[in-house]
Amino acid sequence: MSHLVERLEGLSLRQDGKTRSGEELAEESRQLSAILSGFHGHTVALTSARVDRILTVLAAAEMAGCEVVLSRSPALADEDIERSEISAVIGEGLVVTRLRDFPAVDRGF
Repeated sequence: MSHLVERLEGLSLRQDGKTRSGEELAEESRQLSAILSGFHGHTVALTSARVDRILTVLAAAEMAGCEVVLSRSPALADEDIERSEISAVIGEGLVVTRLRDFPAVDRGF
């Protein structure tokens, strides 16, 4: 299990006037990590500035062995994709879209 997931489980987060439990975020992280496991050793990008999404994706990526690039923009420029070797993008709804197949690298997770 991820160290981040363990930390999430004891939190509560208030965002957009709603409270989200850490357990809910941890469960989303576990579900997302199953998808991200296909990107082990790759870089993925999150295109969201929402704190709940950032925490969820960071924990999921830690479990799956991915590196995460955070982007506030809903679209990534081709030069950013190439420079950071981004293999997939995760959107606001936590939907993962494969972009390109860059070589996997041991990221140390």
